[in-house]
Amino acid sequence: MNDLISQTATPSGSPTLEPATVPFFLVQESNFLIAEDIIASLQSLAPCNTVHVLCPSEVLSALAGARSVSAIFLEARYVEVLEMKLDSALTEFGALIILTAERVDELKARALGWGILSRPFTEAMIHRELKAVRV
Repeated sequence: MNDLISQTATPSGSPTLEPATVPFFLVQESNFLIAEDIIASLQSLAPCNTVHVLCPSEVLSALAGARSVSAIFLEARYVEVLEMKLDSALTEFGALIILTAERVDELKARALGWGILSRPFTEAMIHRELKAVRV
């Protein structure tokens, strides 16, 4: 129904995201099947660019060359994101953060405008969370 828009890679292997009007999502998820479910849910909304990485330490390098990021799905807890200082780095890209690990510190995360998805989640839940964080 909606095709994934192709990404080209720069010599460093980072994605070149074109056109700028197409939403770009990064999915950090250690489970490949869950990552594919999230990506399929995103693609069911509209054409988009997506990048999947396995661990939080890969997030920033995966964003090298990106102009802006619509949202990032992180398999991490609120405290982990703060400890890794990913929140401030992701803000520079305009990325909205959606945590997928657990609901611990949900009020703190929501106070920052972050989304939370409890496992197991469905396509409808992903869509609802995107609307909640205004993507």
